[in-house]
Amino acid sequence: MKTDKIQCKTKYSSPIHKLENFCENGNEIYIKREDLLPGYFGGNKARIASAFVNDAISKGCNCVLAYGSASSNMCRVITMLCKKENLHCAVLSSVDDGEEYTHTINSRITEATGFPFYTCKKSEVAKSLEKIINDLTSAGRKVYYIYDKQNIPAGISAYREAFKEISSVGIDFDYIFHASGTGITQAGLICGKTLAESTSPCKNSEIVGISVSRDAEKETEILKDYINDYLTASGHCGKAADAASHIRFTDLYRLGGYGKYDRNLLDRLATLLYKEGIGLDPVYSGKAFFGMIDYIKDNNISGKKILFINTGSAPLFFDKLPEINS
Repeated sequence: MKTDKIQCKTKYSSPIHKLENFCENGNEIYIKREDLLPGYFGGNKARIASAFVNDAISKGCNCVLAYGSASSNMCRVITMLCKKENLHCAVLSSVDDGEEYTHTINSRITEATGFPFYTCKKSEVAKSLEKIINDLTSAGRKVYYIYDKQNIPAGISAYREAFKEISSVGIDFDYIFHASGTGITQAGLICGKTLAESTSPCKNSEIVGISVSRDAEKETEILKDYINDYLTASGHCGKAADAASHIRFTDLYRLGGYGKYDRNLLDRLATLLYKEGIGLDPVYSGKAFFGMIDYIKDNNISGKKILFINTGSAPLFFDKLPEINS
């Protein structure tokens, strides 16, 4: 019997419920509330960061290096987890060239943990990461950089497990939508679908990533690499081509790129907040939710069971609440 080499040790679960006031084109729309995951203010990064930290510890690393923007949920969770595990951590946070760094609730929580916090321009990320790693190594740290190619499969394992959790609900969803940024969540869901039993609920679900930043051509290649790396590392390399054929990713609803949004999206988020009592942020989860709604209309999808995974978390929503309510 083949045993997977990559496993996510941290067990989480989040509720799924049907939305009452969003029934676009006669579809039943459900939402998985990853924002309600216990610990670290929830969100998909609670799963992924836990998998990374577990992997770092198992590899004998004594320092975790994270990277993201001021809005990064990952940096927030990684630093909080490392604080809990008494594991050293460092963070590099970037801003677009020509812009000034502006703190968010996430970046303030990240910085408040007391770990080294560096900022740089986007064009300086590679050079800055190299220097930080060299400095940490010289100081006797064995560094685990979360986006190192060899570490990505650990993060992917978290959403392979999440796919099993979704299937266990017993609803055979026709579509599963989510916000797609780094691609780790989508790669995990696709690997979960690929490795599920043929009789498993959701085995035939279309998993659709709604881009919050990257263009489709670039992200598709990244997803192929992630899927191949995970399936190879877990002993299923023969299934990589089939898994890659299930990539569904759209960049049509980015509203100009990462961190960009408009008044129309903010108004739609306000409607969702007061009709369903669910707060989504315009950077990640909210952009993806209404990207999904528009995707459903644009592709004439009707009469289906649709799951939206709310990968967001509370801090970023409250950071943007004044704009949503203005």
